[in-house]
Amino acid sequence: MASSVDFPVLWRVPGVDLVLGFASGIAHGAVSSKAALLTGTVVEVEQIRHLEAKPGQEWSFRPVFEFDGADNQRLRAPTQSSGADMGYPIGTRHMVFVDLNRPESVQLTGPMPYITAAVMIGIGATGATLTTFLLLTV
Repeated sequence: MASSVDFPVLWRVPGVDLVLGFASGIAHGAVSSKAALLTGTVVEVEQIRHLEAKPGQEWSFRPVFEFDGADNQRLRAPTQSSGADMGYPIGTRHMVFVDLNRPESVQLTGPMPYITAAVMIGIGATGATLTTFLLLTV
């Protein structure tokens, strides 16, 4: 019995998760490999308001770092990440990746970007598997 469900439509959400997960992991790896590892000082924590969020989840925060760039020029840039509690108080010092050719943002060190990418890939793969199973059995 043929399915009346459009296979490509159901694959969109898990497909997007898979693509974004792989892209996120590759992008972090590419930046990390060509960026300088510098010590930055948190000089500000930006508040980001999410207008369509649930009550109590409207705000996320991202640290802004100050660091020495090329020619000992003092630069300032936010992270690419934000969250409910990033755990980066003003005045603390942390290692960050900075592309000195394009220092408008920094990336935090540690495994979190890869963990996020792996979770997205896992969700996408699970969704794709369930979608395929459901479509083949309907």
